Amino acid sequence: MRFLKNLKVVQKLIALIAIFAISAVIIGVISITSLSSTVKSSDTIYNNQLIPSQLFSSINVNTRAINAYLIELMITTDPERNNYLNERIEVNIEESQSILEKLNAMSLDSEIKKQLESLNSLNSEMNLIRNKIRALAIQNQNTDAYNLFQNDLEPKRVLLNELLTSIEEQKIKDAENEYKQSIEIANDAKKMVIITILLSLIVTVAVGSLISKLVTTPIKKYKIYWNKWKMEILLFKEITIQKTNLEC
Repeated sequence: MRFLKNLKVVQKLIALIAIFAISAVIIGVISITSLSSTVKSSDTIYNNQLIPSQLFSSINVNTRAINAYLIELMITTDPERNNYLNERIEVNIEESQSILEKLNAMSLDSEIKKQLESLNSLNSEMNLIRNKIRALAIQNQNTDAYNLFQNDLEPKRVLLNELLTSIEEQKIKDAENEYKQSIEIANDAKKMVIITILLSLIVTVAVGSLISKLVTTPIKKYKIYWNKWKMEILLFKEITIQKTNLEC
């Protein structure tokens, strides 16, 4: 209070502008921080949930494609077609293996990691069986190849599908939890910004009113003194005139 009283009018106005500027900076910093938290939450959902889910889905798609190629390979006797199918199977197997390597390198939660280990083991077992089926089918030993497919590969494919379904369900739950957390962060950020704006308005209005009072009070006092001085001058003039008249 004393500090503001001792300031000149220009300095008081500068102080008011400085308060406005500081309030704007505080609101801006809180808004940017809140926005950064929201963006970070979105990145977490994208990197930890969406991308892994897409990769797991791709494994499922490749598995179905491999099975379709294997079935056609077992019923086709054309050597050229067999070579083509065998190449497509190899491409899909390599692609699935590449996807698994990407998943292994990701930072996944412990439960998904355990399921991923089972998936790696199961995929390796299936590849060994697929190679045996392919070798038999290329030689047109289709009956033996089909028996191996039906009795050995198909049960493992069912297990693989169940495992992938379980992983997808877990990823959906994790995504929902992270989404709820990001919503909570966004709501907290809104509250902080609103509170900061209100506090800034209150402080600005309070200080502005104080400065206005400190500026106008001296002016009002000056007006009072000026009016008194005018009255004294008028009174002095009247007395002077009266004296002059008397002397005459």
